[in-house]
Amino acid sequence: MDVIRVKDEKLRQKLRRPLGILLKSFSEALKKAKEARLKGLQIISVGDRTTINFISNGFLPDISVVDGKEMRREAPKIREDLFKSVFTVKNPRGSINLEITSMFDRFLLSKPSLVKVVGEEDLLTLLFCVFFPRESVIFYGQPNRGIVMVKLTKTKRKELKKLFQKIIESQTTEEKQK
Repeated sequence: MDVIRVKDEKLRQKLRRPLGILLKSFSEALKKAKEARLKGLQIISVGDRTTINFISNGFLPDISVVDGKEMRREAPKIREDLFKSVFTVKNPRGSINLEITSMFDRFLLSKPSLVKVVGEEDLLTLLFCVFFPRESVIFYGQPNRGIVMVKLTKTKRKELKKLFQKIIESQTTEEKQK
């Protein structure tokens, strides 16, 4: 498994900040998701609470990425029968499993897709932002603050690729020091 571990504390702090626009209410996020879908953009939800909120409001994201946890506690179960396909992937806590990018086309071809993560889904937001093959809008929860909306424009993707590159470089530097 090709996994990047994010150990550099400065990078971890950057990843704790919103990668996009912080929306204060879920109703605002729902409105933005509906608008984006009308424009033909893919809607991706990352996180159990974000996904549950969309579903309970009658909106099914194209791709939902969950790990069965909410703030490290067991989350309510998500109805798998609502999705055309259910995938299971592994992603260790504090890591980014690069192999998941090879499944992006399958997620899209069988949408709505539920991606169940064994481990933790938090850092997969960055993976989707950097490598997802189409213009999309990603929604994820920012604990105790709201919902983050990341519209994957060329500019935003370029910005987040730089952050991702720093993560790779920090791991490469760390491995060389061993």
